[in-house]
Amino acid sequence: MNKNAQKECQKGWKERQYGYLTCENFVLYCRKPLAAKEDTGLTYTGYELLWFFFFYAFAGWVLEVVFATFTNKKLANRGFLNGPFCPVYGLGMCFLLVFFGGLLQNLFFLFVGSMVVTSLLELLTGRLLEKLYGRKWWDYSDYKYNYGGYVCLRFSLIWAAGAVVLMRWLNPFVAQVIRLIPPLVGRIVLAVLMVMLACDFLVTTKVAEKAGAQNTGIYRGCEPVYGQDGRRDSGADSKAYDKSVSAFA
Repeated sequence: MNKNAQKECQKGWKERQYGYLTCENFVLYCRKPLAAKEDTGLTYTGYELLWFFFFYAFAGWVLEVVFATFTNKKLANRGFLNGPFCPVYGLGMCFLLVFFGGLLQNLFFLFVGSMVVTSLLELLTGRLLEKLYGRKWWDYSDYKYNYGGYVCLRFSLIWAAGAVVLMRWLNPFVAQVIRLIPPLVGRIVLAVLMVMLACDFLVTTKVAEKAGAQNTGIYRGCEPVYGQDGRRDSGADSKAYDKSVSAFA
């Protein structure tokens, strides 16, 4: 790449017109500092936030599947949806990037803020799902310092530490890669993903309501099944799994 081409690339990036993803462009662009001002979380566009939402929703789903598979010694689909997304992770990261992006240089306050936000989001999501469908999708009752089984100190610390690592070191790199995607292609992909997510949500909601009416619940890895008395029915775990699978067949 000659000097004139390099200047054109640099000018294009400065104007946020990042062109196509090529090896030469990628190497040159990645020379920018990861903690650049434009990556503080204060200048992200709605387009970029949508990409962050889907990226971290997918990453969260992968994390949940790996954890459930390791815990139960068998492959298990985790999360509320049937597709490879856990929206709570995407929403949480987008919220943190928008409101705490300016704290990237202050790791202590970033950690505390991330802990508060992730804990509140987990608590509200857990209560909402239980109120809508009459069962818990996760339960921390066996952990110390938990609140209603929705949140616990151990996982709140884990979520906060993970959020700091993602925001401080990983997300700037993710943002750089997203900006190398041609805008038209990026918008088309996002539109397809949003339609898929909406359809998945509608189908999952209908199946969940049907399963709830039959008092079976929907099995998601290591979550227990609860009866009408609110107690765990360990004997119904495998039965609920079979019925939930047949409901999607």
